[in-house]
Amino acid sequence: MLPHVWLLGVHFDIASYNDLAHALELKSSVLAAKTTLGSTKERRETRGRHNHSGFPEQDPNLQVNLVWSADGTIEREDIPPIPEETANKIEESSWEGKLVGSLLFLPC
Repeated sequence: MLPHVWLLGVHFDIASYNDLAHALELKSSVLAAKTTLGSTKERRETRGRHNHSGFPEQDPNLQVNLVWSADGTIEREDIPPIPEETANKIEESSWEGKLVGSLLFLPC
């Protein structure tokens, strides 16, 4: 994906590192986009608000973190359990009056 980005020439002088900053930002943005697209192709299911028309059901085998490596490989890592203290705080929390995603929870 965009191999010419890696050959980007950077010219800066002692007074300005703007070219370097922009080049690093561009490289980071391309890596983030490549990671997102690779993970999207790998996740063959519908989950939450992420609808995948070719795979309308959830796949229990995909309840993992997809980890992308610089060499282009994608590995699956088990999702660690939620620590008990965090789980308790989630249970104690109220969604009422809070904006979550694009939904506003109002009192009944």
